Amino acid sequence: MKMHAERPDGSNAITRHAPEGVIVGGVEHRSSVLVPWKGDVQPWAVDRFESLNETSFEPLLALSPELVIFGSGSRLRFRRRRCSRP
Repeated sequence: MKMHAERPDGSNAITRHAPEGVIVGGVEHRSSVLVPWKGDVQPWAVDRFESLNETSFEPLLALSPELVIFGSGSRLRFRRRRCSRP
């Protein structure tokens, strides 16, 4: 039996991540990005975890996500609760 992931055409797939960045659809990104399930990978104006504030997550609302996976860097950190109010 051969198993493979089903991936609808045009959807974004993160194929690898490392401390240097993330690869989405064969393209490496070395800065903060938003990866919608379909469409273009978008730059995200947050360059450090400490820069997160109440407006940082507002660009996500335009994407109407069902799930958000947030990478906090090389160690597990939790954003302040007020940052996700929007």
